[in-house]
Amino acid sequence: LDTDSKNNLWIASYGNSSVCVFLGGDPKQSSCFQQPQDSNTFGLGVAQDDTVWIANTGSYSTQSSVAKFKLQGTAISQVFNVPIGQSLKGLSIDSQGNAWVASGSDNKVYALKPDGSLIGAFDGGGMSGPWSTTIDGEDNVWVANFGPFSGNFSNGRITKLSGASNSRYKPGTPLSPKTGY
Repeated sequence: LDTDSKNNLWIASYGNSSVCVFLGGDPKQSSCFQQPQDSNTFGLGVAQDDTVWIANTGSYSTQSSVAKFKLQGTAISQVFNVPIGQSLKGLSIDSQGNAWVASGSDNKVYALKPDGSLIGAFDGGGMSGPWSTTIDGEDNVWVANFGPFSGNFSNGRITKLSGASNSRYKPGTPLSPKTGY
């Protein structure tokens, strides 16, 4: 759930694998884009240019992916869909328009440039079952970790990664200790 600069309310619909927008925030004026069955649309973020990034969790029959959309008039159009990761969850957009997405089943955070090309796949810093990301005021990436995706889910922690605009470290370098916070 997020809004763009025109007060359009964007929604990721896990249950029916669609992306919807309430034009001007009005639920009576909506438009949806149906993704492939079992995409399991989960995370959503609006970039500064009003494009919308979506994390698709995927399923046994559908690969996890990151998709980007834009609104053309009142219709949603897909810019690209990049198969990546395993069991994607939350994502965030940094100040450069890069998307950072939590990939729970392979314990990584993937970063993609605005054109969909891969910056990298990152781990370390206590990452364990990453669930969501957020970007801080210095453009670094914070990761909420759920713990292992099987057995006892009691290993939650926070990971901090260097963002794409950090001049001291390469993007994705762990800034948190090995155990996380």
